Amino acid sequence: MIAKEREFRRLRDERRKENERIENLKRAEEAAANEEERRVREQKRIDAENERRKKESEMVAIMEEREREKKRQVRLRELGPCPAGFRWIKQDGGYRCAGGSHWLSDVVVGM
Repeated sequence: MIAKEREFRRLRDERRKENERIENLKRAEEAAANEEERRVREQKRIDAENERRKKESEMVAIMEEREREKKRQVRLRELGPCPAGFRWIKQDGGYRCAGGSHWLSDVVVGM
């Protein structure tokens, strides 16, 4: 969860920097002296915008996953600790209690 949050923040910062870079490219394109230079700068801007769109879709996917995880955490709090009193730890396909003897599938948790 912590690693996912760090990745989200890193992508958010990259998105901000990419937007600034695109704005700089637009200004440089407008200030270009001749047509060839203008075309080169325009192509750089288009490439940067395509890359931004790709990163934006990654960001949306991460945000959706964060939202699903928040809902799962709410559901786990509603279910409470395992019968032995241990907390739940995320694993592939579900959650195992910290004691290791109980299991909740993702279906039960409400994916």
